[in-house]
Amino acid sequence: MIEYDEDEELDGDEAIVRERSRRFKLTIGAMLILIAGLATTVAANITINSKGKTEFGQGLFSVKACDSWIGVTLAPSAAIYTYNSQTVSRVQQIIIYGLDSVACKGTNLQLQLFSTGSSTPLDLFVDANGANNNRVLMHIAANASAATREQDITLINNTGTNVGYADNYENISYDSTNGSYTWAIYSKSTPLAPVPAVNSVVVQSTSY
Repeated sequence: MIEYDEDEELDGDEAIVRERSRRFKLTIGAMLILIAGLATTVAANITINSKGKTEFGQGLFSVKACDSWIGVTLAPSAAIYTYNSQTVSRVQQIIIYGLDSVACKGTNLQLQLFSTGSSTPLDLFVDANGANNNRVLMHIAANASAATREQDITLINNTGTNVGYADNYENISYDSTNGSYTWAIYSKSTPLAPVPAVNSVVVQSTSY
């Protein structure tokens, strides 16, 4: 049996050039794989206070109700609180990237934060009725369109009342430069979820 080697049909110089080209391509491929691995690692570690990095399971989420993918990032409060004998920040904002309000129109999306091993969501803030609220509930307008993304999402408080874009306890805003929505605890309320206690974010569609 005779094996065919295409390099045998090339003279010495051409074979060397061919081999160098192969090695260059393999090197570039290895570098791209390494860069992709580094990007994944960095994305899993989010700096959420001045004392270091905390991993809390945030990232990409599939929204089954409208076949969409979104990214979620948590932002800490400026104020410092005591938690487990430590001074820590609490979750002040939840930033949502990639939410397609048109594809998800007419649905309600709920976000909750959890600690490892617990099935009870963490309280986020004190709502308008004076009770602790453990979820962000967003209503996406049934007539949502590409031209109205800034107005397409409103908030539902823990009594089931749609408060629009804001009340004195929570608000939501839209950034047209990157297409993100930011939910934030507002003036009359106080953030409750300690940053180190958050290990996972759960996103799901729900009714009022």
